Amino acid sequence: MFVRRLNLDLHPMPGHSKPGQFVELLAPAKINLFLEILGKRSDGFHDLDMVMTSVGLYDTLTFTESEDQELRLTCKWESTDYMNWQQEQIPSNQENLVYRAALALRDHARLLGKPTSGVEITLLKRIPTRAGLGGGSSNAAATLIGLGYLWGLSLEPQQLIDIAAKLGSDVPYFIRGGVARCQSRGEQITPIEDHCHLNIVIAQADSGLSTPDVFAGCEVPENPVRIQPMVDAVSSGDPSRVSDHIHNRLYVPAARLAPSVRGIEKTMMDAGCLASAMTGSGTAVFGICRNATQARRIAGLLRARQIGWVRATSTIPVTNYLPLLAS
Repeated sequence: MFVRRLNLDLHPMPGHSKPGQFVELLAPAKINLFLEILGKRSDGFHDLDMVMTSVGLYDTLTFTESEDQELRLTCKWESTDYMNWQQEQIPSNQENLVYRAALALRDHARLLGKPTSGVEITLLKRIPTRAGLGGGSSNAAATLIGLGYLWGLSLEPQQLIDIAAKLGSDVPYFIRGGVARCQSRGEQITPIEDHCHLNIVIAQADSGLSTPDVFAGCEVPENPVRIQPMVDAVSSGDPSRVSDHIHNRLYVPAARLAPSVRGIEKTMMDAGCLASAMTGSGTAVFGICRNATQARRIAGLLRARQIGWVRATSTIPVTNYLPLLAS
């Protein structure tokens, strides 16, 4: 999470923030460099082993103190091309993870005996939905961080992670971001020493897939692909090594449901990407490029073919919310 703007007392005390004070955060997307399924759990979820990294594509969330005790959420796409392409209204009630995260944090504050206030939350969307880019989970994590500071709760990172795990499998990852190995449902996070800057292009042709539908079409492998070579590759700082170990077990069932996934992957490889893969449960596909110039060139090629939504970007370091928690 990246702090964009603050308009607060330097050290807000619980219950003493003022109407009009605000925190604005940038919530990044992610891609899966590696995703393997290890087994099916008794709770219906799958045991996963993943390497995820944050990328330079952001939603913006603004949290503004209000005079009453109400939580209000306003959502909009950054521009009409996002809205027209997605053909999807963003919910502004409890169907939205942002709203559920705000409620969960307020409930936690009450258990601690700490006061909260009303807040106006504005979500400006740029990350496509149902793409495997983690936009909703990142927004939820930003909400926990932003409101935790606005309300002066002084929560430790692990406290936020514990709340995040109840909201969704990927939400705990976004509390820290960066490059990490994510296990179990995704909530067990181990940071990876990262020396690897990746220039990438991301594209999505279809409006998205249901994650349960994709998992329903995937069988647990008898011999799972080992994750350690990818962990070592990321630590090495060599994009070519990372490209050699790209893996996503959900690719085959997703491509059956959305054939465009396979088509975009082929287009990226034909254009010269070092590797290309679907992220998460799809339908967004990313390609690893040799440099930023190549990423922009391939993005232009995809746009010229009217693929759908296309962006050239890069991986980003661990997020910088820690000053908020330390205040």
